[in-house]
Amino acid sequence: MKVEPYLKILAEKGGSDLYFSTGAPPSAKFNGVLKPLSKTPAPPGWVNSLAQEIMKTVNASILSIQPGEVKLEFPYQTNLTQQHGFIHAGIVSTVLDSACGYAAFSLMPKGAAVLSIEFKINFLSPAKGKLFQAVGTVKKPGRNITVTEGELFVCVDGGQKLVATMVGTMMSVYDREGIEN
Repeated sequence: MKVEPYLKILAEKGGSDLYFSTGAPPSAKFNGVLKPLSKTPAPPGWVNSLAQEIMKTVNASILSIQPGEVKLEFPYQTNLTQQHGFIHAGIVSTVLDSACGYAAFSLMPKGAAVLSIEFKINFLSPAKGKLFQAVGTVKKPGRNITVTEGELFVCVDGGQKLVATMVGTMMSVYDREGIEN
């Protein structure tokens, strides 16, 4: 799968096409900083929201951002495994939660922040492989509540194998002390 170095966001937040780059090769680890490539400013909250420390901890990279869909990837790391050498269920849940949260956030209005309020995960096969990709998709957007779905794949033999699925509910948060976009 070819990964483009630029992220395109067609979001309601800015009302126009926005192009961003991490300033690094497409396969590089995301460092929490997006640099605008156009004169259009980044939508409020995107840079801070994408700078979650946990995504740095798991060495997650952003593959793409589209309205209502976000794709992430992260490499296998022994410090993220459980006793049998598989990526720990908590890490799988964390990455899927972030992908789904980012997807929901891509459709939220200016001034909103995003919080997960519920999710359910189905683990379908062991998370064993060298590279994992998570896709978060909005199924039902709303002003306050957004329903999302997520899938985690392991990249194997030029293809992908489904590892886990998630259904999540995300909340738009407005003007709440301590929660910023």
